[in-house]
Amino acid sequence: MVMKIALNNTTERSTNGTQDITTTGLGTTIGAIGLGAQSTIDSFQSALRLSAGLASSVADQATVQSKIISGRNTFINTNQHYADEGLFLGRRNSNNGGSIVEQAVSAFITDGFTLNYTDASSNVRDFLTLTIASDTEQAKMVKVDENQLNGAFTDTTIPFRPTCALVLTANDDFRGITAHEGYASMTYCFITFDDLGAATYAGQTHSTRLVDGGSTEALAMVNNDAIYTFDPTEDNANFDGKFTLELTSDTNLRLNTVQRTADAQAAEFAIMLIDTGDYDVTVGIADTPTTTGIQSLITGLPSEAQAIIYGINHIESVNTVTTGANAGTMGFGAITRPPDVAAGNAEGCANAMNEIGVSTTNAQNYTSSAAIEVYDDDGGSTNKIKGTFDSFTASTVEVNFTDVSSAAKKFPYIAFSASVEAISSIVTFDVGAPDGTYLTTILSDSTPAEIITSEFREFTSGSTSFSISLEVGAQVYGLVRDNSVPSLFCAPLKAVST
Repeated sequence: MVMKIALNNTTERSTNGTQDITTTGLGTTIGAIGLGAQSTIDSFQSALRLSAGLASSVADQATVQSKIISGRNTFINTNQHYADEGLFLGRRNSNNGGSIVEQAVSAFITDGFTLNYTDASSNVRDFLTLTIASDTEQAKMVKVDENQLNGAFTDTTIPFRPTCALVLTANDDFRGITAHEGYASMTYCFITFDDLGAATYAGQTHSTRLVDGGSTEALAMVNNDAIYTFDPTEDNANFDGKFTLELTSDTNLRLNTVQRTADAQAAEFAIMLIDTGDYDVTVGIADTPTTTGIQSLITGLPSEAQAIIYGINHIESVNTVTTGANAGTMGFGAITRPPDVAAGNAEGCANAMNEIGVSTTNAQNYTSSAAIEVYDDDGGSTNKIKGTFDSFTASTVEVNFTDVSSAAKKFPYIAFSASVEAISSIVTFDVGAPDGTYLTTILSDSTPAEIITSEFREFTSGSTSFSISLEVGAQVYGLVRDNSVPSLFCAPLKAVST
C-alpha cells in the first residue's frame, strides 16, 4: 500500500476525555502532526498562541508507545514558550496564565488516532491535524536532549531508512514553561535525505520578545542550509545554535552541532523520521504570487502531489534575518488529497500575528479553512494573502489567490508525491468481444470527464488489462470500439483500478 496523508480540521473537546480523529480509508496509522493557532475556524482570537506537535507509533524507547512533542509559542503578557515530550498539542487557557489545555495521543487506531484531553476548557478552539497511514512504511520520533546538543548526537536504532524528517523545537527543555525576560521562540524544519544520507533543508526560525516600555521586537528567518535557533533574549541576529542532520548509514541518524554559543538557551529537539516508500518527497521554498487568480504556488515536483505542508509568513528573503513588521507573523498550512477518491480535497492553515513595536495586547490568532490566509502583523489587510486550493498537476500545486502581497513571500514546504510506480495500477475491461485490437479510451470519473489515455489495445478472450498512473481503487470509465467498424462500439464500462 502506498502512504496516505489526510488533513482534518477539528474542534477541541470542552471536557476531559478522549477524541478520535479519523478519515475513512486511511488504514494503519503510523504518525500524526498537529498544528494550532488556538482560534475558532475563520475567525480572529486575541492573544498569540501557535503550537505544533508530532507523534509516531514507533518511539525512541522500546518502553514508550509514542514520543510526542508540543513545540509551542505562547505570546501572552509575559511571553512564554513551552515544550513537552508527553503532549501532542497544548495551549494556555487564558492570556494571563491559567491551566494548560493538554492533548496527548493515547492510541493509534485504524484510519486515525485518539487524543486524550486533560484540563479541557469550555472555550473550545479549532486545530488542524495530519494523519499519516501506511501498511508498509514507518515513522519514528526521536528526542534530542539539551545535554546532547554540544557535539554530535547519534541514534543507531532507526528501524528503517528514513527519506525525510520533520524537526520542531521551542528552544526550551521539555516539560516546562519559561518566561525568560518575556520572550518566546520556535523553529521548524522540513528535511529530505538523498541516497548518500545528505540532507536538504527548508525551514524557519522565529522569536519575539518584550523590551522596556512593553513594546515587542521579533526576529525571523527562512533558511535552506541548516536548522537554526535564535537567542530570543537578544534584539539582534544572535543565533545561539546551528545544526545539521545526516544519515551515516541506513539506520544511523546524526545531529551535528555546527554552532552553539556558551550562553545558549536550553533547547531540545523533536524529530519525526518517515520512510515514505514509493512516495517522492521534496522540500523547497515557494514564492507566493503577486497577482491574483489561479497561480502555481509550487513548481518542479517530480510527480503529482498527494499532500503538502508549508510554513506561512511575510518573509521576503532566504538565509537573511528579517526584523520589523514582516517578522511578526508565523504559521502553517496543508493541503491533502483524501484516500477516499469520492471525497473532496482538504485544506487549511493556522497562523499567529504579533504587532511589532507596540504592546503585546495587539496580538491575534487566525485559523482558516482556506489553504492560505495570512494577515499583517497588526491583523490588517494591507499585505493580506489568501488563496484556496485549485488542483494538483503533474508537477505543480495550483492555488486560486484572491488576495496577494506586492512582494513575494517565502514559504518553506514539504511535498509528498506518489511516484509513477506508487500510483500505477491495473485496469481491466471485459467487453466479451472477439479477440482483436480495439481503440480503448479511459475517462476519469469526474465532471467534466477527462481523457486519461486513448490507445489501441489487444483484447484476448474478450478483455484487456494495462497499467496506468492511478491510485489503487480509483474509478474510471472505458470506451471500447472496433476501429474497422466505427459505428460499432460499446457503452461506457465502469472499472476500478487494482
